[in-house]
Amino acid sequence: DVERSRGLGMCIRDSTYGIYLRLSTSNEISSNEIDTSEYSQVLLIGSSNNELRDNKCLTDGKGGIYIGSDSNSNTIVSDSYEGGDAGVVVIASRNNRISDCSINGSEVGVYVVYGTNNILESCIVNGDTGIQVDSGDGNVIRDCVVEGSYGVVLDGDENTLTNLRVSSIYRAVDIEGSRNVVEAST
Repeated sequence: DVERSRGLGMCIRDSTYGIYLRLSTSNEISSNEIDTSEYSQVLLIGSSNNELRDNKCLTDGKGGIYIGSDSNSNTIVSDSYEGGDAGVVVIASRNNRISDCSINGSEVGVYVVYGTNNILESCIVNGDTGIQVDSGDGNVIRDCVVEGSYGVVLDGDENTLTNLRVSSIYRAVDIEGSRNVVEAST
């Protein structure tokens, strides 16, 4: 268990994982360059109340940041993720805020599974599927630019999509579920 540590200005290359927070709270990870070829550059498992800011992540592997298994109330600001299967993955976690990020070249830009009350705002997302939410409830996606063959694919209830600019070849927004809101989007 780690509490209140800082990872500032590191250059991490050729490792299986770049930064791995497990059962950790109140850590700051900022201004790092992470280039891995196997799995996620940043991995949070059972970790909450952490802040990731101004990190640049490149990969040919699985993805940028993986927030999974009860990793709640984390803040990701101004990070850049490029390459890999998915730029940002949120699984079975809640109340995370991802803002002002650039997510490019991924098969899925942002992928949320069983995520609740997460916020994605002011991000630029490019991927074969821009944003995909599976069995996610109460999530908010606002003020984002989304490009991909499929823009936003949403399966869940009471999610809100606001002020999105979506450019896609097949479907801009595909929704399955109840009481979802789409407003002021083009």
